[in-house]
Amino acid sequence: MANTQYGAKFIENLAHDIKLDFPAAKGYSVCNLNYMRKFAEIINDQAKVQTVSALLSGFHNTLLLDKTKTLEITQ
Repeated sequence: MANTQYGAKFIENLAHDIKLDFPAAKGYSVCNLNYMRKFAEIINDQAKVQTVSALLSGFHNTLLLDKTKTLEITQ
């Protein structure tokens, strides 16, 4: 199996494994894990992550991620 084929199912497998190992945990759906991945790709500076997380709700973060077309961050 090629790495790209494995990678295509990674998020789905992770969501499934989290649900099995931590049945009471909420917020780890395939959709949410994809948002987490995208957030980590775009905002990879720890200081910026803390600032953004403190200022915006999860809903607002996902709304911005849906509107993001580039990984370029300007200040």
